[in-house]
Amino acid sequence: MSVRVHMPPLLRTLTGGVRQMTAEGHSVAEVMADLSRQHPLIGRHVYDEDGHIRCSIVFLHDGVLVRAGEAAGHAVDDGDEIVMTNALSGG
Repeated sequence: MSVRVHMPPLLRTLTGGVRQMTAEGHSVAEVMADLSRQHPLIGRHVYDEDGHIRCSIVFLHDGVLVRAGEAAGHAVDDGDEIVMTNALSGG
């Protein structure tokens, strides 16, 4: 399944300014793994030391917020779009 991933401004410096990339996978986590294989520097920012998607990364897929811990179980279809961004927190 080919999925378009919209890159956050912070990571565009690692992609030569490219805003949107294509990756393969059946879930958000698989898509991110493929994207990280294609661009290892992105993987350094997406994954923690244990190989898990960092909890500070969230995704938007079809208007649904997908948190890092939900990425493996969140299915995507061919042609879908995922927006990757940083989670916001504060008080």
